[in-house]
Amino acid sequence: MAQTAIESLDEARETLREERRRVADEREAFDRFAHLLAGVEAETPTADTGSRALLVDGGASAGARAVRDHYRSTVMSVPHYDSDYGDSYRESLAIEFGPDVAAALDSGFDARTKQAVHAAARDAHADRDRFVDALDGEAVALANHRERCLAIAEECLDIADEARDCADYGTLDALRTRCLTLEADCDDLASERQRAVRACRVDLGLPDAYPNLQEYLYAPLDADYPVLAATTDIAARLRDCRQTVERRLALAS
Repeated sequence: MAQTAIESLDEARETLREERRRVADEREAFDRFAHLLAGVEAETPTADTGSRALLVDGGASAGARAVRDHYRSTVMSVPHYDSDYGDSYRESLAIEFGPDVAAALDSGFDARTKQAVHAAARDAHADRDRFVDALDGEAVALANHRERCLAIAEECLDIADEARDCADYGTLDALRTRCLTLEADCDDLASERQRAVRACRVDLGLPDAYPNLQEYLYAPLDADYPVLAATTDIAARLRDCRQTVERRLALAS
């Protein structure tokens, strides 16, 4: 059972690594898009014809077509785009940059629109950059908690082995004390994790309607909070072990 708890943390680490790869791919895609966008010349409609004179190719201006092509070759070309999103160009543009920016591109690609698209692309890149930092922090925390959970689980097994054929009261009493200490360590680990989850939420500035980072990351797994689930599982094993020791203590007294 303790091994199952550790395996659940290993599964969480793999899920986290995959999400980090996806977000990093998107971060680089928006960075490339912003650089390509800088090379697209803003269009200046003449005073008498207005922006309609710029519209070609089924209603898209040359500049808007260039933006579309660059967006498709970068943001919409990340390996997981179709499986995770599957949005059309216009849908993705509205989600990432806002409906106003998407609508502005329908009318051409003047200097103001170029500035708005570029700013939105840099914001999208910065959002992914912050998210990668949060994922890296979660990876460090997950590795640390796994190590501590594993140490507690292994000591629990050692106590159970030592107590199995033991009839010495002093030894059993010491084993009982070790169990209580490890149970307290589990409580501390759970409290520490809960504080970290709350702090991560604050650092990311998540609105009330959004799930915690951990809920988002680990939703496909058996537990949304695998560290807490593993800690609870190990604590339960410790209690069972302690109760076994206490029964042997009663017989030895």
